[in-house]
Amino acid sequence: MVLREEKPSQNVVTEPCGASIVDESDGSSCFSNADEEHCPPSRESESLSNHEISRIYEPCKSLCISDCSGELELECNALEIKVDVELEKDCRICLLSLESLAWESGSPIVLGCSCKDDLAAAHKQCAEAWFKIKGNKTCEICGVTAKNVVGVGEPQFMERWNGTTNDLTPTGLRAETQSFWQSHRFLNFLLACMIELTGEKIMVEPHVLVFPFPLQGHVTTMLRLADAISNAGLRLTFLNTDYNHALLDRFSASHHRLSRRPRFRFISIPDGLPEDNPRTMRNFVELEESLRTRSLEFYKKVLRDDGDGWPPVSCVLVDGLMPFAMDAAQELGIPAIVFRTISGACIWAYLCIPRLVEAAEFPFPEKADWDDPINCVPGMEGYLRRRDLPGFFRHTSAAGEKLIRIVGDVTADSLRARGGIILNTSEHLEGPILSHIRSLFPLTYAVGPLHALSASVTSFSASGSLWAEDRSAILWLDAQPDRSVVYVSFGSIAELSTAQFLEFWHGFVDSGHRFLWVLRPGLVAGWERAPPEVDRVKMVSWVPQEEVLRHRAVGCFLTHCGWNSTLESLVAGIPMVCWPLLADQQINSRLVGEVWRVGIDMKDIYSREAVERAVKAAMEGETAEALRRAAAEMAVEVGRSVEDGGCARLEFEKLIRDISALGSSGD
Repeated sequence: MVLREEKPSQNVVTEPCGASIVDESDGSSCFSNADEEHCPPSRESESLSNHEISRIYEPCKSLCISDCSGELELECNALEIKVDVELEKDCRICLLSLESLAWESGSPIVLGCSCKDDLAAAHKQCAEAWFKIKGNKTCEICGVTAKNVVGVGEPQFMERWNGTTNDLTPTGLRAETQSFWQSHRFLNFLLACMIELTGEKIMVEPHVLVFPFPLQGHVTTMLRLADAISNAGLRLTFLNTDYNHALLDRFSASHHRLSRRPRFRFISIPDGLPEDNPRTMRNFVELEESLRTRSLEFYKKVLRDDGDGWPPVSCVLVDGLMPFAMDAAQELGIPAIVFRTISGACIWAYLCIPRLVEAAEFPFPEKADWDDPINCVPGMEGYLRRRDLPGFFRHTSAAGEKLIRIVGDVTADSLRARGGIILNTSEHLEGPILSHIRSLFPLTYAVGPLHALSASVTSFSASGSLWAEDRSAILWLDAQPDRSVVYVSFGSIAELSTAQFLEFWHGFVDSGHRFLWVLRPGLVAGWERAPPEVDRVKMVSWVPQEEVLRHRAVGCFLTHCGWNSTLESLVAGIPMVCWPLLADQQINSRLVGEVWRVGIDMKDIYSREAVERAVKAAMEGETAEALRRAAAEMAVEVGRSVEDGGCARLEFEKLIRDISALGSSGD
């Protein structure tokens, strides 16, 4: 099938019967005469121009054959499109032949998406009605916009389509044809509004369910992914725990924005914990166990039965910390895609635990030199040290080794997901690591940084904040000079001892720089008193971090190097001072300091003198200038990766196509 667009200056069709056809190539004009009664196309016309059938952008009510053009003329003021369609094929919507009663259902057209052969063709009227019902022009099979389908935005279209049969049918055939449509076509089309038969597969409308582990960083990242997927035209359910759903509803502006989308909804299930449970990382094991044992049946009920008129869930995007949720979906025949919120480097290190054990590089000896290199994590041999491995590796007790095995098993479980694994990273950031991960699991989607991707495709960056954001921080920054402020945040789950807190405090004050410090509740264990007041230090409980990092007054970011914070700083082009505490933060800080060279890694040191030196190096002199240049260059490259044609955007588009394809039975 061939689709070509005629130039507007040639063969312009104006009036259908007795209409002028102007060919500006030779300046001539000719006229065709016809009766006022509209004429169906003759059988001879099907062989004209190698089965070329004229197609128009508006539903036609008049047809006639021009003696001058030798082609079908259709009443239209828009551009004429020629489509070569083999008429022995069937319409993919109503399942009738493209040749059968073509004047009643509209001329055959090529949809203009990426589908081929039978899937690419349909009757014009059927295609327009189908996509009108869907509410968009995204093909549910290939995920690409059907650019040749028009009329979707017209409120009168369905009414006009319903009346097309009587308008276009010759008088002698009207009653017979109307009876035919009532008994066959209407039922076929009604069925097609619910399912589309393609060979031996049943295509249903894709419906994605996103289920994050109920911690702040996980909810935020997966909400950004959900926003982008929904914006691509897929129906989406975001499943939260009751506890976090209430917080999201209270504190997140994105919750209210997304709730207004017709094809996006929030639902929640109980997490099984008492209301006064703190639900922090310290209670991770308790929270995971409760979800696995007490919440599982509620989750399965959501997957099995939906009584509000939504189609059944066709794909689950589940947090990699909950392999039980992946298993439950797959047991019900629902494909699962695992999402990991940590860096690719950390995942690869977890997958290499058997290598480390076999090479006797782990567990560490009792008096290990923490700066000794690690050589059994392919792709990181040149820079990885013992102190750079994820925080769980530092546990040398029997309980610690058990935790390491659990972490390794959970990571390996991700590879059992039929639908693939999604990572919040990109080829530009972690290309060599991704190649190693794909050697074990080829179906890996690198779609990050997600907050930048989401902003690129939706013009927003979804915020999943579970705490109230203090806007006074922005007003305070507005009053500060450019690049004069050190922004400090240790994230949503870390805890400092009182001694650590005081050393950082004195280091900040002694550096002489301005500080905006996020001192959230629970950050300092056992600390009840307010810190001494200093004019150069502004303390707040929580902030809109992306907005802060983009502010002109911020000169560097002193961070715990959680993956979300690291990516947000990279996108903003802000140098970092890294002080990691747990999980993937140690390996992330090594990437920042040694691989990307956009910050200073001061892990395992927190004396006031070390803090003062690191802050001054990031804010003053040649080192600071070099870091700013490197950070700015990184921001440009990362920004390109999420724009049209960028590596992360292409991976995301592939993800959307694959999710759409998972709607077919037998997958």
